Amino acid sequence: CGDISETSLGILSAKFDNSPLIETFVLNGKDLSDYNDGTFDFVATYSVLHHLPDYISIIKEFIRVLKPGGVVYIDHEVSPNYWVLDADYMEYLTELGENFRTYHLHELGLSESQGSMYKSIKNQIWNFKIFFKRKFFVDKSAEFLHEGDIHTNRYDYIKWDRIRKALDSNRSCDKVIEKDYLLCREDGDDPKIWKKWQNKCVDMRYIIARKKRM
Repeated sequence: CGDISETSLGILSAKFDNSPLIETFVLNGKDLSDYNDGTFDFVATYSVLHHLPDYISIIKEFIRVLKPGGVVYIDHEVSPNYWVLDADYMEYLTELGENFRTYHLHELGLSESQGSMYKSIKNQIWNFKIFFKRKFFVDKSAEFLHEGDIHTNRYDYIKWDRIRKALDSNRSCDKVIEKDYLLCREDGDDPKIWKKWQNKCVDMRYIIARKKRM
């Protein structure tokens, strides 16, 4: 397991009683230049790409260090649907708590009063404007929120078409599966709100690809 934080890696090792089966290494946060081509059978990230300014270059590094037939797994990155004001998703967040709803509206650059119009035709026009700006303009200023996220607003976001293109660069990988799902934000063994909404709305995506055998 790799991380930029030695402290985090130490905590991980301690949880597994410093088992020799768990090997940790400190990453530089920029690339995987310390590792040769074809080193690993499996590369996985969970909630990582949106912390990296040049996440496409990192994906290319994943492919480089994979052995032929190896698998890359990218998870917990927001789906395109997250950046569209969706009636079901807003109801889901409201049921979780007003703070969830308010935070999401902040990410979308909307006020509470604007958010209350999500079922109206006005909002269909708003969503079209957002789509237009995403397609033809690039916002150079990244918005850093409390987690230090970089791709965190409707203009600066993880672009899945670019991820797929990077994975398929030089026809290097086959996509195995790509799926959207609803993140569970409840504690406990019986997440009742998530169960209610899991088939009605989504906010996250994962993708699995296999490096082609030469």
